[in-house]
Amino acid sequence: NGDLVQAETSARRSLALRSGRNSEAYGVLASSLISQHRFAEALEVSRTLLATDTTSVAARGLLGENLFELGRYEEAGKVLGTLATYKNELGIAPRLARWAELHGNPEEARRLLRAAKDAAERRHGMPREQLAWFHLRLGDLAFRYGHLTEAEGELEAGLAIEPEDPRLLAAVARLAAVRGDWPRATDFGERAIAHALDPATLGLLHDAYEVRGDRERAEEYYHAMALAVLRQPGPFHRAW
Repeated sequence: NGDLVQAETSARRSLALRSGRNSEAYGVLASSLISQHRFAEALEVSRTLLATDTTSVAARGLLGENLFELGRYEEAGKVLGTLATYKNELGIAPRLARWAELHGNPEEARRLLRAAKDAAERRHGMPREQLAWFHLRLGDLAFRYGHLTEAEGELEAGLAIEPEDPRLLAAVARLAAVRGDWPRATDFGERAIAHALDPATLGLLHDAYEVRGDRERAEEYYHAMALAVLRQPGPFHRAW
């Protein structure tokens, strides 16, 4: 979360120096606000970004995502509908995949994400964390629909690229918890929070230690979750 706040601060500083012809800063600001779940603020920034360049596919993608997150589905559908011809672009495919899943078409979501992952793998110079992120998205999608073996394969593929990615480690912990493998859940959960104090993972560790009969450790993680939430800027974390 600290990195997101830093990105927001840097983008605002850049825009304070020059608001015109500074679409990159607007994009960074909108993305950082979305990641902090500050969707109403991000919506205004996205609209400003699109106004500066009405042909920008990236700006329309950010606007559609904001509307989606705010539950304004009719408006989101109109914006995302204009992006259908850009479904092969790496920044657009994940948003269209979420839209497909919302409309009860997880197979289409899976197809879009897998095609984007394959394209990312072929692209020279693609950051490793970006490649790992596509595996995370595919793993999350498979997990939500009960395809646990497929989810495990995607998460392991992501960890093979980025072994200490806290999002992937936390996802493996959640998968282990669903399977009742509490030692593995605590192992991966602790590895995840060593990098990022995510409230949801702290809560999972509380549950895991409760099941394992270690009430003292469970209480420690419960209080850590509360502190992690209270120290975050902006609205409360949705996991809280």
